[in-house]
Amino acid sequence: MRITSNHPLSYIMPMSLTMVLLPAATSLVGAARLPQKANTLIVDQRALKLLEQVQTHLLSIRNVSAVCTFKSRRLKGMSPTQTAAITTISKVRIMRPSFYRVDVSLSSLKQNETVWRTVPDFETNASDGHTAWHGHPGDREFDKDRSIADGEARAMTYIAPLSSFFDPAASVTRKIAFLKHEELLRKVTLLPSVSPKDLHTLQIVFQRLGSTVIETDDYFISKDLLIHRIDTSLSDGTKATTTTLTNIELNGPMKEASFTFIPPADAHRAINVDPPTSSLLAKGVLAPNFTVKDAAGKSVRLSDLRGKWVILDFWATWCGNCIQGFPGVNKLANRYKDDNVVALAICVGETPKAFRSWLPSHRNLSEIRFVLDPEGKDGKGVAEVYHADALPTQYVIDPEGRIRASFLGLSDNNERELAHVLGQAVTR
Repeated sequence: MRITSNHPLSYIMPMSLTMVLLPAATSLVGAARLPQKANTLIVDQRALKLLEQVQTHLLSIRNVSAVCTFKSRRLKGMSPTQTAAITTISKVRIMRPSFYRVDVSLSSLKQNETVWRTVPDFETNASDGHTAWHGHPGDREFDKDRSIADGEARAMTYIAPLSSFFDPAASVTRKIAFLKHEELLRKVTLLPSVSPKDLHTLQIVFQRLGSTVIETDDYFISKDLLIHRIDTSLSDGTKATTTTLTNIELNGPMKEASFTFIPPADAHRAINVDPPTSSLLAKGVLAPNFTVKDAAGKSVRLSDLRGKWVILDFWATWCGNCIQGFPGVNKLANRYKDDNVVALAICVGETPKAFRSWLPSHRNLSEIRFVLDPEGKDGKGVAEVYHADALPTQYVIDPEGRIRASFLGLSDNNERELAHVLGQAVTR
């Protein structure tokens, strides 16, 4: 079984990128930890109005050519062999309705080293409006995305300031609405401009889902009504990120033919690029029934949970990303337990002994029912039926037993989407 996070940079990328598809928010140092009471919420209506103007302007733009630079560095809590800093430089061309080309170079620096390692052709994402491709040119690895939408989401993770160019649902305004709905939002305000070219600096402060850490995102909005820079900071001061957009050209003479993409003749299928979530069971299909066992050996059947909303989570005791995501799932299961929401975490690829020995040290995850797939020792069984060939994999199953949503890998965005799906469902 291949274990993955959602993206090769998932452990170090910022929340501003994860609002599109990616995992793991990161940060600048110095954001203060704020009180977590509802009455501390501060929302400047001028800021919301400005964001609406920014999104309206972005939707009026036909194409963009730019360079997007993302810089991230860990500030503490590292082992000597961990990556201390990462820089990606993305050359971007995007055009409506669904044309894009994003070529990414990657540089990284380990904690115990002084020389940066650079991969000039780290990743390419391309769409000619009909077929979407992604891959690593340097390794001659390319693969087709399952849909244009999947490809767009993947490509836009590198272009946080333009994240809602193709999908308005990825806008900062939608992000604020979600955070407010989940009672995580603390403040939305306008700050004094720090540069003559900036119209405003807009700041969003919120509590990260499933965590006590407070995140602060600063958006630098220029007079052209585009976001030119995003700084992200965490109250625990562990990391630092900055994303900047430069060399911007709007509505230039782009032609559809210029987006034609043909992989090299000697290219092979990309094996190190995570599969899109659409490779999982499709939304609306009847979830396959199964029988698993809890730590006491008692059988648990999916059909016995009919009438409830089920968060189905495939995991393993040695999967760090799986375990890291459990507190968020536990929190959501607790929040919605009076609305017939339950969480079922299926351990796969493990012996009963390994499964049972893991449980005592995680009793704090009381809202999750942990079970073992007895036929899953070799990655088969329930995980195979549910196409969970990467961990973690999650599904939301509705009371009628149908798939309502699916998620692949550890992702702040996935947690937000999971909360959004449940929040909408139980209020209907």
